[in-house]
Amino acid sequence: MKKIITLILMVAVLLYSCEKEVGPALELVTAPVLMGLDSTNFVLSDDVSADTIITFKWSKAEYNLATEIYYTVEIAEAGTNFSNPVVIISDTYADSASITAFTLNKFMAVNLGLGVGSVGMVEFRVNSYVGKSDPGVSNSVEVTATTYDPPYTPVTVSLMNGDVELKSISLLDEFVGNTSLNVTEYGMYEGYVWLTEGNLSITIKGGEDLILGREPRVYFSESSASVGAVTTHILAQDATNPITVDTAGYYRFKLNMNTLVLEVMPTCWGVIGSGIPPYDWSTSVVMVYSVEDDLWTTQVETHSAEFKFRPNQTWDPLNYGDDGNNGTLNEYGSNIPVDAGTKIITLNLNQFPYEYSVQNAKK
Repeated sequence: MKKIITLILMVAVLLYSCEKEVGPALELVTAPVLMGLDSTNFVLSDDVSADTIITFKWSKAEYNLATEIYYTVEIAEAGTNFSNPVVIISDTYADSASITAFTLNKFMAVNLGLGVGSVGMVEFRVNSYVGKSDPGVSNSVEVTATTYDPPYTPVTVSLMNGDVELKSISLLDEFVGNTSLNVTEYGMYEGYVWLTEGNLSITIKGGEDLILGREPRVYFSESSASVGAVTTHILAQDATNPITVDTAGYYRFKLNMNTLVLEVMPTCWGVIGSGIPPYDWSTSVVMVYSVEDDLWTTQVETHSAEFKFRPNQTWDPLNYGDDGNNGTLNEYGSNIPVDAGTKIITLNLNQFPYEYSVQNAKK
């Protein structure tokens, strides 16, 4: 009898010890509160397109557990109860964020389809997120704004070296994806191209060709270690000053057609990570660029871990990861998993979306 009782107790203890210990569930205690704005009535125009027009401020959300919280700001047509919201600011951990007049105009006229040259009423709200939990939703703030039609609706945008076209994009609809340049948003273009020494210009083909050169002013920003710096050119129509490239190399250019600003950055790409020598995220392994193939490649001995792509041995102002682990790159994206072995890693920035591949080296 004692043996039976002892056995029953042992089984009970075993079952109890195998039960999963469950902690408290994450719960929203207080949703974020969006503060009132300094102004709620705006007349938007090209003259103020680059100006900060709204600064959102909100009280941070509170949860029952200590955790990292991020926020998004949404816009929707007033009176729709946010039935079709559009994210205007994404994934910020701060308690404030700003937008320019151009950005507000773009989201009203294009994303919400309110048209240009008209008065529209929109609402903003803030959502708080922890992981994949349901958001904490703030109150809404209403704004009235008169939209405008931004200048320059191009059919094609081309980067030229003299009469030679280096890179071009055809635009029947500016918001449709393309294979040459990344249209990051309305009027914003970026792309990569191998440049030799010489003079550059931007040609905009629309009703009439618009050839943009550099105004006498040149601004430098964001130092880029080892190969140079981001050079910011203020463009002007029929300007006599060329955009000069002093050193042959692989350059990223970003064109803002709304402010006529061109940024040119020389890049030398590498891979870095816990799966890449020296396996500690301290130094990039420099990749080799093939002008003929327009690809960056390297062969490395990898560990089973992670890596990312970055230019010029620096993290800012640019690096690439892969949020979906699908071979498509995302700016400041997630670390890329890699297994152990001798790998050939390839980076393809010659068309958008940018891609990469990791293959076993042939023995």
